Amino acid sequence: MNREKKINDMKKNLFFVLAAMLLFASCEVKQVERNSTGKVLDVLVAANHGNLSESTNALIDSVFGQSQRCLPQPERRFNMVKIPLTKLSSDKLFQAYRCIVKCDIGKDHSDKVFIDHNKWVKPQVYIVISASCEDSLCALFRRHEQQIVNAIYDTEHQRFINLFSGTGGNSGIVKRIQDKYGFSLSVGKNYRWLKEKDDFVWIQEKLVEQNDKMVLSNLLIHTVPYESQSQFEQKQLLDRLDTMLCRYVPGGTPGSYAGIERDTTLCEILTSFVDYPGAKYAVQTRGLWGLRETDDRMGGPFVVYSILSPDGTTIVDVMGFVYAPKLEKRDFLLKLESMASSVRW
Repeated sequence: MNREKKINDMKKNLFFVLAAMLLFASCEVKQVERNSTGKVLDVLVAANHGNLSESTNALIDSVFGQSQRCLPQPERRFNMVKIPLTKLSSDKLFQAYRCIVKCDIGKDHSDKVFIDHNKWVKPQVYIVISASCEDSLCALFRRHEQQIVNAIYDTEHQRFINLFSGTGGNSGIVKRIQDKYGFSLSVGKNYRWLKEKDDFVWIQEKLVEQNDKMVLSNLLIHTVPYESQSQFEQKQLLDRLDTMLCRYVPGGTPGSYAGIERDTTLCEILTSFVDYPGAKYAVQTRGLWGLRETDDRMGGPFVVYSILSPDGTTIVDVMGFVYAPKLEKRDFLLKLESMASSVRW
């Protein structure tokens, strides 16, 4: 009888141990699966700001607070939120931010920049700038500024790609693009199929913002055969985009059409190589577009990824452009940029 009781007690204990293990495991999974918070392009900067010199604080402000390039009106590159270092280690509210930069100075610290992902939530980028002194911190900021900025943008892109791949996506348009081109592309659920040609697709989202202000977010997909690397040089690329826009994107008045704004006194045109997953080669171009052959001043910012397909036979231009008069345009363009960065073969 005692033997049977011991066996039953052992079974009960084993049950409670297993239950506790399962509960602990489920808590761990739940922690990892928490969604990140923060508005579009919010960056949390944790540092002992009060102990930093005026010039160091000014450098941090210049990295995160400078104007975004290639927009028609000035808009900050990021929305910076400053907190003390102690707040980051103790407050889960701050740990849930999507983009975190930690500036950590200590005499025994190595001078380095460390980038981690999904430390507390996801998607999340956690950037630690470790420095032995304030001068080293400034040097690291200057040396790694573009790497830091790119990591933040990649995380913002992933946030929208995740959204558009779930309930916020448009599976019907995704399938039509897949059937036509053989690659996938994340698309927001409110987009509609506007125009299609053999080498071209135009999809568009129409929004009405506060005070009945209209926003048109447009995404164009255009393909041409690959002939040489020179097709990625800025002049040839812009000429190709202008031909596409003239042919397929008319304005509201007869004879008018969209085109790239080439007057660099109004806005610079930026073209740069990008590391694009799955592509043999890719460049990103930013600038302004406007209507031609009309007095209509309609226009706005654009971003385009020009991608060489994995088999090296086709260039795919994925262009996002925004029309949002009297509204800030940075966040609308970022959504389009995220979609344009999501092509996967």
